[in-house]
Amino acid sequence: MARGSGRGLAALGAAGGGRVARFLAATAAIAFMTGCPPKVAPAEASAEQSVELLAAERAEAERFIAACVAAQDERAAKLPSFEAFAAVRLRYTDENGPQEDQLDGAIFLAPGNKGAFDLKLLGERWAWLGGDGTSSWVFLAPPRRPSVLHVYERLVDGAATDAADAVGSAELTLLTPASLRLLLGIAPIGRDAETVLVGAAPAPIHERCAARFSPSATTRAEILFTAEGLPRRVVVQSVDGTEIVRADLANFERVRLPDVALGGWPAVPTSITMVAARSKAGATILIDKDRLQGVARRARPQFFDLGELQAYLMPSEVVLHAAEAEGAKAP
Repeated sequence: MARGSGRGLAALGAAGGGRVARFLAATAAIAFMTGCPPKVAPAEASAEQSVELLAAERAEAERFIAACVAAQDERAAKLPSFEAFAAVRLRYTDENGPQEDQLDGAIFLAPGNKGAFDLKLLGERWAWLGGDGTSSWVFLAPPRRPSVLHVYERLVDGAATDAADAVGSAELTLLTPASLRLLLGIAPIGRDAETVLVGAAPAPIHERCAARFSPSATTRAEILFTAEGLPRRVVVQSVDGTEIVRADLANFERVRLPDVALGGWPAVPTSITMVAARSKAGATILIDKDRLQGVARRARPQFFDLGELQAYLMPSEVVLHAAEAEGAKAP
């Protein structure tokens, strides 16, 4: 038999198992009496190091997110009003199946959740989405169909509700004023935001964490940032974790502000891709970077006044949606 073979060791174990056990017991007793500390098992050392690394990673993430949230709130404070012109690609489903429309859009946002989004198809008004901070409206005038003005006695915010009950197409209510502020990355977050880990090392810190907060009582949002602290993705979920909408933001440009030095101009994304997960609807907004204004100079008071707006749009039908019971019609 070759020395050190496995068969020999097995035979030794079978024949002298008792002697081996007594030898190991004696060795342990000597170590105890001489005071030699037992060695820490590699698994125990690894677990302790993992806890320390996780704590260090969380501390780093919290510092990064705190700086990003402060910068985000400062940017939002500089943009109480906002004006932009954009090319819009709208994807939705109607009674004829999946549709995609190429539109021209003009965005006008004002303080107090007031706003308007004017959408045109080949120069003709296709939709007007807006609100006065208390109520909302969606005007629809697709080609070869009667125009309808839907008026809501509440704020209709597709990013908060997916708005399946609003007009039947969440892709439009994603573009109402409150939704636009959030999905364009120019809404404040607030200092009570929570830091959540969404990745692990060795990825850069900005890819490993996000700020989580609650835009409404029924939703939560997570914002991921670039290495420079600009929002690069907004994900909105219901409180049960169901995704409502996801927006990817890119190609940031500075917005001109009067009486503010160039270094203080806030940056906004000029490429925004939105996907409403449950309705499979979405929109892509490409903002004209040469026509960005921090003050909505072309906005008019009638943009946010329902009476004047109704006289201006002249809808064929007005549908009133009460806050509690929707569906009443007005002539």
